[in-house]
Amino acid sequence: MQRVSGPDYRRMPPARARQRLSHYDQGSSDLGAFGFIAFLAIALFLLVVSVSCQQATERTEAMDLLEAGVATLTEVDLVVAEHRDELRQLVGATDDPTVPIPGYPLDVQLTRNEALNATDDQLRGIILERSALLVYEDGIDAFDRTGSQSIGTLSSEGLLQTLVGQLSETTNQRAEIATWLFLALTAIAAVAVVIRSHDFRRVRNLGVGILCAAIAGLVLVGGVRFLIGQVGGNDPFVEELRRLIDDLAAVPFRNFVVISVLGVFVVLLAPVLQLLARTVPAFGYVPAGARPSFPTGADFRDDDDFDEPAAEFDDEAGWGDFEDDFGAEDFEAEDFEADDFDDDDFEEDDLR
Repeated sequence: MQRVSGPDYRRMPPARARQRLSHYDQGSSDLGAFGFIAFLAIALFLLVVSVSCQQATERTEAMDLLEAGVATLTEVDLVVAEHRDELRQLVGATDDPTVPIPGYPLDVQLTRNEALNATDDQLRGIILERSALLVYEDGIDAFDRTGSQSIGTLSSEGLLQTLVGQLSETTNQRAEIATWLFLALTAIAAVAVVIRSHDFRRVRNLGVGILCAAIAGLVLVGGVRFLIGQVGGNDPFVEELRRLIDDLAAVPFRNFVVISVLGVFVVLLAPVLQLLARTVPAFGYVPAGARPSFPTGADFRDDDDFDEPAAEFDDEAGWGDFEDDFGAEDFEAEDFEADDFDDDDFEEDDLR
């Protein structure tokens, strides 16, 4: 017996993959999305670099690096050891509340009590802390007290001074601006990849772009750390420069590792979503033309069970037998004559 003349939704084939995420065909191809994937990778790579630069130049993160770099550049231990007596004489020769440090290249001041009573280790710590703060606020200009200092940037000392001078508040502010700019470009690139891709390939292409940026960053930063590690020599400036670069490179390297994990996750998410769409009917999108139609009254009009005449239903139900047993003739009027209900049957005495 066929009760539903419309499409059987239980036998309906699953919707095709390209119809599950959108109601229309984007009309694009993976080849057309390739350029936007490359754009996404470049924008994300620059975003991670700017974020890493911003993290490395935060005040709390930069102070330790600055103290180590300043200690090498200024040779603070030698200054304290050689000029300690001169510093005490300077305190006795003036009534100023603070005194400069003789032979020290940075404009750092000490109080009279610090200059007279602090131990060498305490004095060293005070000088480095104030020097690092001065460099963070003024940048590389903090090393030029007279405005005429010139150090070759190609020398190990010049490279170290330039690198230390970049760990400043100004660099942090510039990195923050760059972060917002590259974040906007990354968002635009991600939207473009989604628009130019088909169905679950949207997710896959996003993951590919993220993974490309992460791989490029890991290769570049890892290569820099490897090359710096190969630089030898007993020059203290070279050793400190190598250590400082390695510490700074560790920040973007960590961030690119996180991005690579995210990229792998997004790439693997695409086939998982596609598998769910094939196995879970409610997960995939079903086009309007393929939606199941439920039976209506019109679907039962051709049913043989409901096309029989009324007489047949009377016979099947046994109405004829019922009429035979309880025919009209069994209920004749004479069965209920008025004589059967005489007044004598209801005497007044019976009702007392």
